[in-house]
Amino acid sequence: MQKDVVVVGSGAGALTAALTAKKAGLDVLVVEKTDLLGGTTARSGGMIWVPNNSYMRKAGIPDSREQVLTYIGKVTGNRFRREVIEAFVDNAPVMLDWVQANTETTFEPAGEPDYFPELEGATKDGRAFNPTNYDGRKLGKKFTTLRGPLKEVMAFGGVMIDRGDLRLLLNATKSLPGFKHALKILATYAGDRLAGYPRGTKLTFGNALAGSLLKSAYDSGIEMWTESGAKRLVRDGDRVTGVVVERDGKEVTVGVRKGVVMATGGFIHNDKMRRELLEYPDDHQTMVIDANKGEGLQMALNVGAVLGTDTWQNALGYQVTVMNHPDGWKQKFLLLMNERSKAGSVMVGKDGKRFANEAAPYNDFYHFQTAAGAVPAWLIVDHTFLRKNGLGLVRPGPAWMRPLGPYLGAGYLKRGATIRELAEQIEVDPAGLEATVANMNRYAETGKDPEFGRGESLYDRNTGDPFHKPHPNLGAIKDGPFYAVAIWPGSTGTLCGLKTNGNAQALDANDKPIQGLYACGLDMHSPFSGTFPGAGCSLGPAMTFGFTAARHMAGLKPTYDGA
Repeated sequence: MQKDVVVVGSGAGALTAALTAKKAGLDVLVVEKTDLLGGTTARSGGMIWVPNNSYMRKAGIPDSREQVLTYIGKVTGNRFRREVIEAFVDNAPVMLDWVQANTETTFEPAGEPDYFPELEGATKDGRAFNPTNYDGRKLGKKFTTLRGPLKEVMAFGGVMIDRGDLRLLLNATKSLPGFKHALKILATYAGDRLAGYPRGTKLTFGNALAGSLLKSAYDSGIEMWTESGAKRLVRDGDRVTGVVVERDGKEVTVGVRKGVVMATGGFIHNDKMRRELLEYPDDHQTMVIDANKGEGLQMALNVGAVLGTDTWQNALGYQVTVMNHPDGWKQKFLLLMNERSKAGSVMVGKDGKRFANEAAPYNDFYHFQTAAGAVPAWLIVDHTFLRKNGLGLVRPGPAWMRPLGPYLGAGYLKRGATIRELAEQIEVDPAGLEATVANMNRYAETGKDPEFGRGESLYDRNTGDPFHKPHPNLGAIKDGPFYAVAIWPGSTGTLCGLKTNGNAQALDANDKPIQGLYACGLDMHSPFSGTFPGAGCSLGPAMTFGFTAARHMAGLKPTYDGA
């Protein structure tokens, strides 16, 4: 069997590569080892970071190639990988326009600043995009082939909601518009279930991105194999000429005329690589699907590719809470900025002391937490904060609506009548925690955090509570009882992958391209060397280099001219 292109994996980078190659007239096969399509993208936030884009030009937001390169240089420091970064900066806006013109996928500005808005070259808006909500009914019977989102992010047991929905639902018991909106969501969900869908068909965030790309792939006639695991690559001389796939219990060799794109989602569930490349591998709590075990990386290494080096860190770091259920289920929840950046919270280690600015970007905070050895860390709030903002899996709301018993009983939520009693519950130094809380209460009065500068950055304030005065990020912790949840270092992916050039070609130990072998997404070494310049700096490059790889295989210039 012969194909022009084989894409291994089915996330956003993989599907972008497949669609771009198909549109260029190439014969494409997508190979997915699980029974569902969409990869980790389907469970993600779906945001992409695309600087110097056409939206910014139309909106009059200043940006330029030089400005972006300056900013990325400031973020990455001496790890600046010029060829790959320049390729991203040049091709990302081209990819965005192409995807929106040629697929079902559309995006809208997220209205978020870069993660380090005070650095030279940063912008306060325009580079980050959210996927537009997508109607899953367009997939028809194929809807069930799309990987679903995490259960924890769905309302009423099976409905995806967006940020607008969330704002109204949080006020469902307080306002008539909120109550009506909750009823509308429930009615729509009931209609979906009556129509035979296993969950709500309104797709948001990463599920909208994966779903819309998947619909486009189906419409374009791309052949997609599920439950078909790629086993090894075939190399003939200096070129990869095929891939061996296990399908229906048999090995099938698929020859490739142009190339193979590795987009299998990184190595997070590969125990050996975790231990070699991650901090606190036994405590690391990932949100990535279990299928991502590094096979794609290993297949590439077996034909001469190499892993990138000199990363700031190898995990796309996040903060995760874990609730242990009686049936053995470990329910994981990504700690949102909502809790740790808003006024009235503090994060401490075993000594009861802070170790970082709690409002720092998630990837950076992971670095600070592991470097400090605060594993686990504890997020501390008071009763007023808990009922207003929630805490991890404990959602906001009054006692009658949000009982705490199950969380306390499972040991997920810790409670103390006093700060000292809470410290004893979580086994941190009581004197240290009392001093830390006293300091935070003083900072709430002055509006200044002299220890870590919490709230000084525009990024911090953008994720704080705009209605809290005098400061969105600093508030008192004084209304007992007091609560805590354990915060574990976790991830939504890995950042160490195959070393590539600006065309997304895998390189060998001599930095020579291996003809016919490409990588994108988490199989590609982080363009930003483990740093994270802004929201969407995983999926933005994944789609960009999937697009770039396909254009290179098709012999087309990177610049999209409408073709």
